[in-house]
Amino acid sequence: MDEKLEKKFNQLFEQDKHAEIVDLIEQIPESERDWQLVGWYVRSLNNCDEYERAVEVSMQYQSQGESDPLWHYRLGYALWYLDRDEEAEAALLRAKELANEGEPVIEWVDELLEQIESYKQQKEEDSEEEDVQSGSMISIMCLLFEEKGEMPSSEIICEKLKEKNYKVNAEWEATDQSSRLFFLPEYTVDFDDAKGVNYQLMMLDYHEIKKEHGDELARTQFWQTPNGVELLDSCRWQVLIGDFMSATHPPKVRAQILSDWLDIALDLFPNCKAVWFESCQNIMTAEILRNNPYEGTNRIFHGPINVRFFRVGDTEDMVVDTLGLYVFGLPDVQFHFHGLNPNNVVSMAYDIAMYQFVNDLPIKDDETVAGFDADGNMQKNIRWKCQYEMALIEPRREVLDVNTGDFAAGNR
Repeated sequence: MDEKLEKKFNQLFEQDKHAEIVDLIEQIPESERDWQLVGWYVRSLNNCDEYERAVEVSMQYQSQGESDPLWHYRLGYALWYLDRDEEAEAALLRAKELANEGEPVIEWVDELLEQIESYKQQKEEDSEEEDVQSGSMISIMCLLFEEKGEMPSSEIICEKLKEKNYKVNAEWEATDQSSRLFFLPEYTVDFDDAKGVNYQLMMLDYHEIKKEHGDELARTQFWQTPNGVELLDSCRWQVLIGDFMSATHPPKVRAQILSDWLDIALDLFPNCKAVWFESCQNIMTAEILRNNPYEGTNRIFHGPINVRFFRVGDTEDMVVDTLGLYVFGLPDVQFHFHGLNPNNVVSMAYDIAMYQFVNDLPIKDDETVAGFDADGNMQKNIRWKCQYEMALIEPRREVLDVNTGDFAAGNR
């Protein structure tokens, strides 16, 4: 390569005028381009974000580049920005293998590999967050019946909402009356493509249950309804209620509205036998739900929030977790332990979940909560460390994990 031309390229490179380098090279016939000039060409194409062309030019010289670490590095660089991750990593690792000790390309490869790893981790975290958020779009509650009944009119439903001090500015009903929406104008959210979107309450008409509720795992967790499996199997009809366009509202707002909506539905359907809560995979009888012991927004803990208990294989390890807070965009609570009475852990899981909900998540990573001894006695000198992580047991969601110290199970 001509020394004068190389000096010109270096000047243009320092001035970030990479496109001019590409233009100069393309004025030179391919037959007159030496290996150094090809390297400048691919490098400049990469710097111009012309990654597809950079790959194309690189592959034209594959036989010459196989033993050149810079060729592999520049190819890997272009492939990475084309989201061809595996090919990019392979090329970069090959560049590192070919380079002699102390060559600058080794440092360049390491920097890019570090960026790739960081990007992959962030992508995984974003995917986890997306998984978690996807579960908090709507809340579905299924009112269960042994026989099909009559649907209340929209006028009656609106009156019931007004009795709960909700304004209803509009309603929508499918032409076959199979589904209805009720719009609450006092609760709105803004989206990029729509402003002032109303919170919406949904009610679907009776329909026959074709697929049973709850998988085998869920059907082992009906602690508040011991005859839950029999009750599920005896009810062949359901009416679905829930909310829509609601996920961005504050958790306590949603909890209040959903609790009121459930109260209204139980009042409108006196023949309802039980309610299946899809989000927490739990069933409770209508009678128990009508006698909710909680008040205000805390009523959501009677039904839509479940506490589960699992034994881990043939070991002494156990897991207790809450399921349902994630629907409101909040972390559930999790214990992984041994040597403690699970009933005491269940009570504490409820207490922490409610404390978190009422006080807007006051517990931070690495903070502690008061723990108890093997006999279940709270001790001031026992402190259990908390941290946020992904749940051990499905569904995939964020939880506040409580490390029970000497009673902790798993790798800590």
